[in-house]
Amino acid sequence: VAKTFAQVDEYKELYDGLTDAQVVAKVYTNVLGRTAETAEVTYWETQLTNGAFTKPQFIKAVVNAATEMVDGAYKYPTDAAIVNNKTAVSQYAYDTNSNAKDILLAGVTENEASTQSAIKEIDDAVAAASKGETYELTSGTDKGAAFVGTAKNDFFDASIAQNSFTG
Repeated sequence: VAKTFAQVDEYKELYDGLTDAQVVAKVYTNVLGRTAETAEVTYWETQLTNGAFTKPQFIKAVVNAATEMVDGAYKYPTDAAIVNNKTAVSQYAYDTNSNAKDILLAGVTENEASTQSAIKEIDDAVAAASKGETYELTSGTDKGAAFVGTAKNDFFDASIAQNSFTG
């Protein structure tokens, strides 16, 4: 999965052309929402430079470390909550087939409210993308291209106006 992820345009836009130290710093910011400590940057930069890890393997290792459990509890609970919440939002976007590429995971933290806020943002984007046109029908015969509708959720208003025939 990590190897495939590295071939995605969004990954390339974020990480191509960066030094190993810059990649480490950016991954910690993007994945964990925090600045990497000096020891973390030094360790991972050395691992990447020496070829012990590829960049995709490094990202996977950061996620795995963040969600590591010891005796049934997360070793790094804040990091785990952030990764789990970002995963939940990403999964929600996928499950709803929202193609919500503009949803920023940077706002997703260890706080559940941030997860719900991002999910609402996805729902709002989906609703806006699917909102169709409103067409008002007349008392005559309505036809032609103007009444075909769109591929979105259109509304055809056929309100009945009071007239001498309907009372």
